[in-house]
Amino acid sequence: MTVGYCQISEAKIGIVIPARLGSTRLPRKPLLQFFGLEMIEHVRRRCVLVLNEKLVAVSSPDLEILTLIDSYGGFTHKSQASHQNGLSRAAEFSSQVDWSHFIIVQGDEILVLPEQIRTLIDFIKENPNTDFVNLISPINQETEIHDPSIVKCSLRNDDTVIDVFRKSPLTCEVNLQISILKKITGLFAISARTLNLYRSTNAGVIERQESIEQMRLIESGISIKALVSKLNYPSVNVPEDIDRVNYVLENDLNQKTCLLTII
Repeated sequence: MTVGYCQISEAKIGIVIPARLGSTRLPRKPLLQFFGLEMIEHVRRRCVLVLNEKLVAVSSPDLEILTLIDSYGGFTHKSQASHQNGLSRAAEFSSQVDWSHFIIVQGDEILVLPEQIRTLIDFIKENPNTDFVNLISPINQETEIHDPSIVKCSLRNDDTVIDVFRKSPLTCEVNLQISILKKITGLFAISARTLNLYRSTNAGVIERQESIEQMRLIESGISIKALVSKLNYPSVNVPEDIDRVNYVLENDLNQKTCLLTII
C-alpha cells in the first residue's frame, strides 16, 4: 500500500528502549543483574555507544525502572501502564520529541551490539523515506524453529517480510526450513509517521493472540524491510535464557569486548 506521506530529505534518529516489570514469563526481568549491572542498563549503555545520551530514551510505566535509569544519568519517559507491547509504548513517547525515525531496542536485548544498531541507522540515513526496517538473523538449529519465544518470518525476493509467526507454518524438511526462515530480532527502525499510524490503529486478531506487534503494520499495508545480521544472540524471555546469555557474555569475543567497554 502506498501512503501519501511527505518526503523526508534528512533523517533525525533517536533510540527508544521500552521496558516494563510485568512480564508474565519472567517478571521484573529488566532488573536482572548480569556482571553486577541491571539488564536494562546494559542495553542503554550499549545504545549510548552509538548515539548521544540525549538521543537514547528508556520508556517505562514503572517508577523502579525510571528511578534506576535516572540514577545512571539516563533519559527517561514515564509511559502509560496500559500498553501491550514496546512499539505501542514507543508510539506514546514519539509525541514528545521531533525525531523523524526511532530505533526500537527492546529492553531484553542485552546482547545487542553497537554495530547492529549502526546498521539500522546507516540504512535509514541512506533511505530516509523508509517506514519500517527490522533486523533479522539466521536460524541455526531446529529448537529455534519450534520455540514460541523466538519470532520468525518469511521473506520475499526483495527482502521484505511476507509473514511473521512464532511457530513455523512450513511442512518441508527441517533443515530446509532453517535455511528459509529468519529470526525477527527485537531491534528495528520505524518512522514517526508510521508510529502515528500504529498508535491510531487498533490491534488485529493476530497481533492480539500471538503478541507480534509487527502484524498490525502488515495488516495496515506497511512494507517491512528486512536487514540481515549474521549475528544470532539470545534475548531474555524465560528463566532458561539467563544461563544462555551469561555463557555468551563470558565466551563470545565480541560480547566480551563490549562488556568491558560498558562496565
